[in-house]
Amino acid sequence: MSRREALRAGGVAFAGAVAISPADALAKLTGHCPKHHVACDGKCCPPGEVCLPPKHKGGKRRCGCPHGGTRCGDKCVNVHTDPHNCGHCGHKCPAGEKCTNGTCQLTCQTGETVCDGACVNLQTNPQHCGTCGVACQSTQVCSGGNCLSQCQTGETECNGGCVNLQTDQNNCGHCGTVCMGGTTCRGGSCLCPAGMAVCGGTCVDQMTDAGACGANCVNCNGLPFVTGVSCSSGTCMYTCVSDWQNCSGDPADGCPCLGETMSDACNPDGTCKQM
Repeated sequence: MSRREALRAGGVAFAGAVAISPADALAKLTGHCPKHHVACDGKCCPPGEVCLPPKHKGGKRRCGCPHGGTRCGDKCVNVHTDPHNCGHCGHKCPAGEKCTNGTCQLTCQTGETVCDGACVNLQTNPQHCGTCGVACQSTQVCSGGNCLSQCQTGETECNGGCVNLQTDQNNCGHCGTVCMGGTTCRGGSCLCPAGMAVCGGTCVDQMTDAGACGANCVNCNGLPFVTGVSCSSGTCMYTCVSDWQNCSGDPADGCPCLGETMSDACNPDGTCKQM
């Protein structure tokens, strides 16, 4: 019987008798959990969760987020760094802020200064021209930190400021187009530095960044039961914590399978042992 057939049969076999997930139904029929689901004391953990040791002696193993993770909705997140769940689930940081230690903090780009709680460019902002609080008259524009009657050659007026659309971070190519996430405005386009790419809205080195490793931007630090984490040539490198194994052979899976040895933890097909 194929996994799909077993899943369908399981849904029929257990419907109406007791609440059970399709993954658990499959496990009861085949002894295996679907891919990305870890077997845990008679259940299949949701994707992203791992099988945690009992809370007390004699207790049962349980599904839960890896160390440092918190379940928000249908996924495990780090509330200390996740801008969509900063400090607690559902707390989204405003645009231009990042989540640091569970608190949303304003982060200005290079060349900007905080004035009245906002990031501004003192070279072009007509309300803060040259210095915070120095406003140009309504008939003037701010160019090079000075209030002038008109923009200089090669500049374009954007909201009362004179900018170079080829290089301006907040008006790249067009007025109002802001370069973010470590990109810079070059030739009127927001681009990452050479050798870097955008992962989660931020420029990273996918060959070495453990928080966004490889073409799929894998967060090696969030993998289950790993230690000594690094990213080498776009692949997560780590050591499995004692009594946990990587059965799939895919470094992006971490070590979700409980067992002192590979033979204790793994099925021949690379899944975790049956429950």
